[in-house]
Amino acid sequence: MKRSVLWLMAALAAGFLASPARAQYGSPPEPVPEPYKPEDSEPQGKKRADTTCPSIAVLADANRSTVFDGKGKDVTDIVYQAHLSNPVLDCRHKKGSQLNITVKVTVGAELGLAANTREIEIPYFVAIIDPEQMVVTKEKGVALVKIARDGRTGSLEVESPTIKLALEEDTVGADLEVLLGLQLDKDQLDYNRLSQ
Repeated sequence: MKRSVLWLMAALAAGFLASPARAQYGSPPEPVPEPYKPEDSEPQGKKRADTTCPSIAVLADANRSTVFDGKGKDVTDIVYQAHLSNPVLDCRHKKGSQLNITVKVTVGAELGLAANTREIEIPYFVAIIDPEQMVVTKEKGVALVKIARDGRTGSLEVESPTIKLALEEDTVGADLEVLLGLQLDKDQLDYNRLSQ
């Protein structure tokens, strides 16, 4: 994995990119030759309506978190562990090149031996990346996961508020990428990488 990929994941998860910031990652896609199209197949000057949606993914280094009680990093010091799963995206095209995006994701939690509550507040984020790898917007949320008295685990499906984007003239929905992750501090991010 390239260094720039790790930088983007770390910056998003740790909240360094609260405002738009440029971050190049990944390898450029191989050019794909366009299929042959007869010149008269579409009327000149008429643009085909965009019906495509962004891709969606959970950042690998930010898909889980481990919260300790501050006394140490042993298994007996874990308050809870959280994880994200089942991301689902819904997008709708509106007039004036507006794209409305809604994201659902399941936030799960497991109590640790140092837990002292059965209601866990888990911060997460939804970020949208444009074709130039710029963070267009980053929305934060908190999932309140309640653990049953006779259980150790619980989960909650959360839904983001509708994110409204005005697409630029040369951008379509499929050019964008939606990234989700748990909001982590540097220690949590380092712990995730060491425990892989």
